Amino acid sequence: MKSRLVLFLSTVLMWSGATFAQEQETEPPITEPVAGQEYFVVHSSERYLSNDADKLKIMTAGAVTDQRFVFEAVEDAEGTYSIKSVETGRYMSGDKPEGWTLTWVDEPSDALAQYSIEISHDPKYIYIHCLGISGTSNLIGPDENHEGSTVFSNKPAGDGKRCWYLVEAEAGAVVTTNLENAIATAEATLADATIGEEPGQYPQSAADALTEAINAAKAVLENPTDQATVNSAVDALNAAIVEFNNSMIPATGSFIDGENRVFSDKIDFHLSDVDPLRN
Repeated sequence: MKSRLVLFLSTVLMWSGATFAQEQETEPPITEPVAGQEYFVVHSSERYLSNDADKLKIMTAGAVTDQRFVFEAVEDAEGTYSIKSVETGRYMSGDKPEGWTLTWVDEPSDALAQYSIEISHDPKYIYIHCLGISGTSNLIGPDENHEGSTVFSNKPAGDGKRCWYLVEAEAGAVVTTNLENAIATAEATLADATIGEEPGQYPQSAADALTEAINAAKAVLENPTDQATVNSAVDALNAAIVEFNNSMIPATGSFIDGENRVFSDKIDFHLSDVDPLRN
């Protein structure tokens, strides 16, 4: 019995030690950005802070070209930063007079373009405060976690939608995740399709066009010169997928879809809706 107890305690201590070591290995989030270092500002949803047509949003990595930021220390204000877009050279700021809608300015001349960073309620993340908004509801964050959600600067603490972390971005590096996903989708679409000339099948010409689009996308992936080129390749391939899907040869016959008709003669109906009589 004694040997079993010793073995049990040893196992518990080893497990506890491993857990502690694992916790120790988890690095805290960056709260003091390095001058001149480019950063991705990553939301708790794993989407990136993005400048999309001058609107601050959370978007998939590489969805737009403007996702890199530099944190410039504000002179004589410890722990205070201006956040500059690497692509445009402009600074993030709250609009006037309220300040809660984020916009861009050429110079960070007031507190609406100044931000501080602190560990959030979840120690894996940070809060980013807009210092030009008084009170405790001055965090940047979206209302929702979905793609393209707009980011504001008047959010309260305690919500995961206000949580971020910084990731160092290699200057000039290109994000190809969306292109890789689009290629995988296109190849799966082509693999699942039946090529032929019968209803429900896809013409060989459509398959050839999609194959050509896949090869063009792969060529960009092999040599991604810049983010804009990669994003254009994603758009082109997604459009080719839609075109291929629309090329399916339809079934022959007459169809009624969303129309009211009166028939004076007998007619055969083939009902395909889940609840056709009600609908």
